Amino acid sequence: MPSNKSKMSLVSRDTLVLAVILALAVGGTWAVLQATVEHLLHHDAVSTARTWASYLVKNVEDLEEIAGGKKPSVESQRFFDRVQQVGQVFR
Repeated sequence: MPSNKSKMSLVSRDTLVLAVILALAVGGTWAVLQATVEHLLHHDAVSTARTWASYLVKNVEDLEEIAGGKKPSVESQRFFDRVQQVGQVFR
């Protein structure tokens, strides 16, 4: 029959094993959540950038010239001013 010291040792070991398993489960869950959040944020940023790029291409006829360093046309500048007021990009 195990002594009281042996019983305490078994309880302490079981508690330690449980604590380690719990810590691994919490750590694993946190790591999966972090990876998922980073993936979703990246996907959202890429999607938003593609949408804005498509919108610019459709609405700014002199976009290549502007990218080359030229000033935007009056019509393009009006478009940029309107979009800036919307407040999501070009600030």
